[in-house]
Amino acid sequence: FNNDVIARYDVTEENVGEWFQTFSSCFNIDQNNIWITSAKGIGKLGLGNSLFKSYNDKLKNFGFIHVNCLYNTSSGKILLGLKSGLKEFDANTNKSRVIEKTDYYYHIFKGPDNKILISGAKKFSCLNGGRLVDVGTVFPELKPYTGYTFISSAWLNDSLLILGTENGMGILVWNYKQHSVRN
Repeated sequence: FNNDVIARYDVTEENVGEWFQTFSSCFNIDQNNIWITSAKGIGKLGLGNSLFKSYNDKLKNFGFIHVNCLYNTSSGKILLGLKSGLKEFDANTNKSRVIEKTDYYYHIFKGPDNKILISGAKKFSCLNGGRLVDVGTVFPELKPYTGYTFISSAWLNDSLLILGTENGMGILVWNYKQHSVRN
């Protein structure tokens, strides 16, 4: 984003320039909005109406500080990976719930069998029934890597998932159909 683009957005709550200085990443969840993560929270850029809406109003107790990543679930809720935990946010009702509050979360992505995989600084987990479980219990071939921190992922085909590490361990190539991992 450059200043010309930012200037077109109407912001009534706060200084949008300051908000974008702590910009982390952006995601296109639906056709009408781009969601962004920031040290100041999450924000929604309306593509059709040029409106910017932030979600970190302390009076509403969102508590979305230092958001590193987000993921849109099939139920329409948004998972937020924060410096201080993992939250689930419903933008339609403006309600959130804490899933976990002791880890620094870096990456949330869809894994095999539509499982949501979540990487934190301390653990690599799978979301199961609204709770985090060790990824090694769901995918045993990943048990040796539960302490790794992943910051990126990319599917190469229907069975190979590439995982980029944060802890200097390079990349992992996971063939989930063959239950094997190469480092």
